Amino acid sequence: MTDSAHPGLDAEAVARRAALIRAAAADPGDVLSPALLAWELMKLGDRVAARDEATRALERMRRARRWPPEALTPATTVRALLVLQDDDPRGALRTVNDARELGLDHPNLDLIEGTALKRLGGERNLEAARAALQRNLDRRHVRVEAELMPGATSWASCTVLG
Repeated sequence: MTDSAHPGLDAEAVARRAALIRAAAADPGDVLSPALLAWELMKLGDRVAARDEATRALERMRRARRWPPEALTPATTVRALLVLQDDDPRGALRTVNDARELGLDHPNLDLIEGTALKRLGGERNLEAARAALQRNLDRRHVRVEAELMPGATSWASCTVLG
């Protein structure tokens, strides 16, 4: 079975996405399903739906006043990354800072923060970007609970550092 919106998508991915869509719709208090759905949609290249689901997940977390890391990390990563890709580094930094205020510390945030600060330019921003990216490189052997963006603690951080 394939997905008409994503040709070549295997049956397992179609089933996983369908289950996440059902779970996210079924329980307005569920913060994990929309966060994981946002991550899956981003990997599939469905930017609009991914950003919508990430925003929905973050709004649910705020309303519920709970933000489990396994939900906060993918939702924040998706939202911040897509905002950054839409050429809004300040918006990406706001999303990262909001997550940090909730206690999230994850290499994905450091990579997005470093990239956003580098895009903003200026000596102070470039120094902060180097610090964020170096934190990632220093954590290359540290295990994290939530999925990492490819190369977050290695080549991607090195590439942004220059």
